[in-house]
Amino acid sequence: MAEPPVLVADTIEQYLLMLTVVDGRSPLTIASYESDLKSLLEHLGSEDALLGVSGTKLDSYFAQLRSLGRKPSTVARAMSSCRGFYRFLVDEHLLEVDPSTRLPVPGRAQSLPKALPETTIDALINGIQGNSALDIRDRMII
Repeated sequence: MAEPPVLVADTIEQYLLMLTVVDGRSPLTIASYESDLKSLLEHLGSEDALLGVSGTKLDSYFAQLRSLGRKPSTVARAMSSCRGFYRFLVDEHLLEVDPSTRLPVPGRAQSLPKALPETTIDALINGIQGNSALDIRDRMII
């Protein structure tokens, strides 16, 4: 007897359920991943395309997201959603090859800390009284 056809919508739901139950992801994360996968599906145009996509096609999708001005963190999350989904499909034997393996793993952008106001810095420096070597050192550090 032939296997019933795989419905992409069902596999996305199974993947999101696994993220919720097994990985303990938050509802906001699940909603974001669902949105990312539906956006990818819309870009590819059909459910068959999602299951038969090439790494090159995935690259072009993420390049398009960047060209649309999406934040690097948004593109990184979309890549993570995509990689996780395709890894899930391979683990569940719904795909033989993971097309997302050549996607880059972007590092997290780190923002610089906010500078202290000048009045706060002055208060810190003036709060160190004395002329010992340690007091002078502390003032120099600040």
